[in-house]
Amino acid sequence: LSTDCPMLTADLPGIGGVLVTIPAGALPTGVTILVGPGRNLTPSALGYTRAGPSLSCLPEGTDFTTPIRIRLPFDAALAGGDPSRVAVTVVSGGTTTELTSGLIVDLATGTCSFPTSHFSEYQVFVKDLVFPPGVVDTTTLPGQTDVAITSGTLGGTFVASQVNLASFSLRVGGNGVAAPVVWATDGAGVPAGAPLWVGEPFAVPASATRLVFQPNVATTDGARYFVGATNAAAVKAGLSGSALSVGVVGTNPLPSPLRVFSGASLPSAAGAAGEDVSTEVVMNAPPVTLLAAPSPITSGDVHQTAAAGPRTYGGVFMARDVNLVRFTLDVGPKGAAGNTLGVFITNTAPNGTPSTTVLWSATFTEPAVLTRLTFEPPAYTVTLVPQTKYFIGVTADATVVAGAGGDGFELRSNPNDPLWFQNPLWFGNGLPVTNAGPLSRTISSDILMNAGR
Repeated sequence: LSTDCPMLTADLPGIGGVLVTIPAGALPTGVTILVGPGRNLTPSALGYTRAGPSLSCLPEGTDFTTPIRIRLPFDAALAGGDPSRVAVTVVSGGTTTELTSGLIVDLATGTCSFPTSHFSEYQVFVKDLVFPPGVVDTTTLPGQTDVAITSGTLGGTFVASQVNLASFSLRVGGNGVAAPVVWATDGAGVPAGAPLWVGEPFAVPASATRLVFQPNVATTDGARYFVGATNAAAVKAGLSGSALSVGVVGTNPLPSPLRVFSGASLPSAAGAAGEDVSTEVVMNAPPVTLLAAPSPITSGDVHQTAAAGPRTYGGVFMARDVNLVRFTLDVGPKGAAGNTLGVFITNTAPNGTPSTTVLWSATFTEPAVLTRLTFEPPAYTVTLVPQTKYFIGVTADATVVAGAGGDGFELRSNPNDPLWFQNPLWFGNGLPVTNAGPLSRTISSDILMNAGR
């Protein structure tokens, strides 16, 4: 494009809405510039979410005698109505900075304009909200004692102040094998329904010992929840014991109706008013969800064919937080159903190529039809580094995941290369999985990450 004209409007495929305004005399006449879609940028600091397409203006470093103005489109919904959260990442000469001043943010039109004195790469980001952890700590209150039952479930309730229950502590004693549990409660604060979470069984210490559990379950701000321990086999097979005690605090008054509950399985019998469990409950920020499954499941998107061919498929995502909670994959058979397949997560090279470092793996039974499956690694098994790429894959290769095998499978892909999934499908006969599929395609997955502990 020639800069002989005073104003340049760029309407580019995939980046419509861009406006580049060059004042008369800002450049010598006859200078040719190139304006087009750029690579997705990475901000220089954590805590930003990519909100719009990238713009590349060349020649990079071209200086203007008078600042020009650039307008970029972005997803205004990500700002939550707060224009102060909008920033522009600028990459010039290998240096990345965030431009937060001099911006004109129009949430109604979803555009952000800013001045610049030289050409670079630009992209709009939105600052992530910061939510301090919520903590309910009754472990230091006076009146610490223990309540005991022979068999069943015992614990107390609390009011959530965040949307994720990260951890809670209990002072537990007795004998046998018990498991930590979390229940939702009804409108009166009484535990109700099936447990939200039942943790791994543990040997109950003979003397009262404070233990910490990490459920990582979603909660509703302001709702009441029950945390406790159970040795009831009706709640989880393999639990047993003839004595179970849990520490409580008898300080009165505690905010009513927070109190202790017990029961043979469902903890429905309430203790005295003003009595609550002795616990430190830690809740944290809203989890980050990466959604790459916007359309219904259909067959034939991506498939494995035979044992002799590539037997591992997957895709790459960019970490947005430090703890991987769970993820989904759409998996179906190719050939006979019912095979044992492996699912796994690995580190990657900077370009997204999967490595041989398997962070977590498991086996599962191949469904009879293409089905959306949810995989949930044990709490805090997969620790992530934000702004780092990771690979999620499925394999029929026992050298990748022990026990995997079969005559093939299919994974649903996503052709839209959605936000944060900036790498293609990968496939291979084993690790490293290095053969890339189309650049505009990745696996279809709904990945949930949060701030962890």
